[in-house]
Amino acid sequence: MDNLAVEIFLIFMLILLNGVFSAGEISIISSRKSKVKEILEGRNDSKAKTLFNMKENPEKFLSSVQIGITLFGTLASAIGGVIAVKHLMPFINLVPVLNRFSESIAVFIVVVILTYLFLVIGELVPKYIGMNYKERVALHIAPIFDLTGRLLFFFVNVLTASTKFIIKGLNLKEVEEHIGEKEIKILIEEGRRKGVFDKTEEELIHSVFEFADRSVKDIMVPKPKIYGIDINQKNEEIINYVVENEFSRYPVYRDHLDNIIGILYHKDITKFIVSKEPFNLEKLIRKPYFVPETMEISVLLKEMQKRHIHMAVVVDEYGTTVGIVTLEDIMEEIFGEIMDETDEDDRIERQIDGSIIIDGAFSIRDLNNTLHLNLPESPDYETLGGFMMARLQGIAKGGEIVRYGRYKFIVVGVDERRITKVKLEHMRPNVVKVNKK
Repeated sequence: MDNLAVEIFLIFMLILLNGVFSAGEISIISSRKSKVKEILEGRNDSKAKTLFNMKENPEKFLSSVQIGITLFGTLASAIGGVIAVKHLMPFINLVPVLNRFSESIAVFIVVVILTYLFLVIGELVPKYIGMNYKERVALHIAPIFDLTGRLLFFFVNVLTASTKFIIKGLNLKEVEEHIGEKEIKILIEEGRRKGVFDKTEEELIHSVFEFADRSVKDIMVPKPKIYGIDINQKNEEIINYVVENEFSRYPVYRDHLDNIIGILYHKDITKFIVSKEPFNLEKLIRKPYFVPETMEISVLLKEMQKRHIHMAVVVDEYGTTVGIVTLEDIMEEIFGEIMDETDEDDRIERQIDGSIIIDGAFSIRDLNNTLHLNLPESPDYETLGGFMMARLQGIAKGGEIVRYGRYKFIVVGVDERRITKVKLEHMRPNVVKVNKK
């Protein structure tokens, strides 16, 4: 019985060692290299250095782990076989019917018990611990793997070389660890649910990703909405126009907007507004900066910072003016609508009956953010007017109704072929329907 106790103790210790190696393996593999580097910079001790080296060169540590796990399993099986033959078989032989199969039955019982113990105590529980406390576990077990590798360096080197040889023969390349945009978004959402980020921080980070994917065409002020000044206008007309509209910058054109020749800054004409002295507009305007509508806004932001400008003229492939974009437009893509003390958002007019009159040029994305709607975005349109035209499948004349979800949109303003005003009313949830007048 003393021998049996020793054998059972040895098996139990081998299972525990298998568990330590399993926990260490999964914790090191699942630890992010960036996190390990952060730990190394924070504490800079031998454990952190060892762990970082294993993340940099995992082949040797994996070889050490596999040697250990294989060794523990083999020794446990051998000791289990001894227990089956020496201690369990005699008890089975007491049953006459089982005499003939006593050895097989004894081995089977030991195999089942060992498999269960190795799976639960030697694999599943340790891996759960390693996954949930990966950095902490990895820091403590990495030195054990390092010591194992040093003690068994010959076998480790043979296994490592063999592995590299086969991988090279299969023409497999090492995949660099990286984090994708979707993964970061999932992590941010998970962080908000757990209280690490608030809703505003989450929206800000999402806006940064969307910012990188958008082009100038997506955020520009379209040509029909440009407030420009004709170089041929009289001084009095120019001053009245600037005072009336109160923008900080105006494109200056000759005859038409496709011939923009400069940008007028409000501050450059202010003294003439006050003094009412005559001025030469051509001497006040600054050189315009033209950009293609396909330019990414992240690239445009860098260029505007480099050139110290706040407005760019957007042109299409034919050189025709299609809009303008300002630094404020770019910032609003990240931070949302920016309203200063001179801004009045007259694009939304709330009515006494609870309905809302909305400018047809209001972008779907901004409208969703402002009124907390959930209107679909599409490459086929950018504005509320475009959304209405897409649903109506024709030119609006006024009075047309589009029902979407629990909202009813009514065309209340039309300028030639363009929808200028849309009335929004709440209604019961419904399937999308279109009624043409």
